[in-house]
Amino acid sequence: MCDEFELACRQSDAEEKERWLSLAEEHCAELINNDHDWENPKYKMVEIMMERGRSDEAIAWANKCKSPDDAMKKVLRGDELRRHRQMLVCEKLQSLLREMRCDDLDFLKASEDIIRALIPDGNYQWFYDHLMMIEYTRAKYYSALGDSASTMKYLYRALDIAKEKFIKGKGKFTAPLFDELSPESGPMSLLEQYRDILQHREGLEAVFFTDDYQELLEKIKSLI
Repeated sequence: MCDEFELACRQSDAEEKERWLSLAEEHCAELINNDHDWENPKYKMVEIMMERGRSDEAIAWANKCKSPDDAMKKVLRGDELRRHRQMLVCEKLQSLLREMRCDDLDFLKASEDIIRALIPDGNYQWFYDHLMMIEYTRAKYYSALGDSASTMKYLYRALDIAKEKFIKGKGKFTAPLFDELSPESGPMSLLEQYRDILQHREGLEAVFFTDDYQELLEKIKSLI
């Protein structure tokens, strides 16, 4: 499709190159006009506009694509492209981790291993939240078994992670995979989120009437 674009890219003469680019644009416009749902010519329009140095028009075409994030890879360059790719990886990774958060210890262990492998320097930023929820989900697993000691153990591990984010989780990522990203703080700290989660007591029947559980809640409140 749009062989004219490929021919344009091979031209050394500027006028000849522009002639082929114009033909490529006309061809793509005709294809889009005949089938508004066909994505390929829209992506090709992004490339055509970038080849002509018309980045604003390239961005406009990228936003018309079904997957603007993918189309923007053809527009962005250098650090902007690196940041864009990091954000896409980060979003996909968070979606995967949410799907893996279930009452299966193997899934939870794999989730934790993935985070620690991809962020080896321990500056977890957004992923402190996932690590906390992994420990909380482990606590619920053991609560369902009636194991109150293990339940409290993992609830306190979750607290340790929330405290760590409060102390260290400000600024930007330093791990190479995400080092262009600077997460913004949400309206609530992770400690406040954890307090609210525990107040709902969901899945913690083995411990929520115990003194140990009340002591944990009071400890969190004292830290906020």
